[in-house]
Amino acid sequence: MKAILSQTKRPGQDCSPAEPRFPEIPAKDIPMNAHEDSTAAAEGQTYTVDDIIGDGYLLNHLLDVTASILSDMEYGSGPTRNVQLDRVNALVTIASDSLTRLLASVEANYGMLINGRAHA
Repeated sequence: MKAILSQTKRPGQDCSPAEPRFPEIPAKDIPMNAHEDSTAAAEGQTYTVDDIIGDGYLLNHLLDVTASILSDMEYGSGPTRNVQLDRVNALVTIASDSLTRLLASVEANYGMLINGRAHA
């Protein structure tokens, strides 16, 4: 992954993949419904399409709040413009738009998804 990113970086671009927050815990050992605000079923039960939709809306709310906070920040102008804030704002907007399309697609295909007949 780092090789792909290093080939696609523009001059002066300093972003790289984030390091795992808790590298000592393998990602496969973290259950999908580990956080207390999740709409996921109780531990030991199946994570359903409804859980995915619910967690998607929680993520959408998080992105909306983040966008609101970003809109209240001072970006500056000209040579003092904080271009990192522009980048973060763009990424939040892209994530929010992508999630909105994903949720709309899941809801439009809900019947097929719960019956295991989803189309690509």
